[in-house]
Amino acid sequence: MTTSEHTFDATMSTFEAEVIQKSLSTPVLVDFWAPWCGPCQTLGPILERVVESYHGQVLLAKVDTDKEQQLGQAFGIRSLPTVMLFKNGQPVDGFMGLQREPEIRALIERHVGPAPEPELDTEITQDLLDLDTRIEALRAKIEAEPEKAEYRQDLAQLLIKAGDADAADAVLAELPEKFHEDKLTLRLRQQIALLRSINDAPNEPELLARLKANPDDHRARHQLATLMLLGGAHETALDLYLDLLKRDRLFDSGLARRSLIAAFDLLEDEELVATYRRRMASLLF
Repeated sequence: MTTSEHTFDATMSTFEAEVIQKSLSTPVLVDFWAPWCGPCQTLGPILERVVESYHGQVLLAKVDTDKEQQLGQAFGIRSLPTVMLFKNGQPVDGFMGLQREPEIRALIERHVGPAPEPELDTEITQDLLDLDTRIEALRAKIEAEPEKAEYRQDLAQLLIKAGDADAADAVLAELPEKFHEDKLTLRLRQQIALLRSINDAPNEPELLARLKANPDDHRARHQLATLMLLGGAHETALDLYLDLLKRDRLFDSGLARRSLIAAFDLLEDEELVATYRRRMASLLF
């Protein structure tokens, strides 16, 4: 069963209301698939991701042709997967077989237009607003309990988030020698190196303003993605890197691709990394 608010299962009894009637106001992409079909399993997540990026401007109906053989026969389905786009009550476009994400987006754009830009101008969170307070609190803890190395690591993380590479490096230098090769310490040093790579970047609000004024400001998009990555907004950062890759894969000698690979090496969430590796590959190949 599907779980997204923009993706649903369609059956013979619901197809008229959920697909035909809905398509009078909102285009509906219909995915004819089957559980045993390998290409269907690959295509399904791509379709869902593309549809989700439209935030309700297009919907996705999933038809399991093993269970809904009448529907498959009604639309002459001979090969799986088959995808049809319904608009104004009629199928107006579609394809058979596995397709790459850019081709699927191009199909939808012909009838709906491009997906809306991500909302980038809202996410200055209370966490960021409280950063100075948290840094000072950790400094006080270190002064009270200087033997606790984890406090210094926590402080270095906050200083990286605040964009102060030199201060974070100095804090790590104060760690006892046995922590110099600690896994977390090594990851923090990677983050410091990444932060230094955008040493002259404006702060987050300035970058947001620049992107809002010019969505094709590739440098601002990359700098914002890196700040988001270092600040812990990993998915947002990876989405921004991917968006840069989609807009101009050759920008600054393939900076988007190199940044994605660096982020993959940095992140510990294997599932997240695997998902975004696939998305990167779908744009490159």
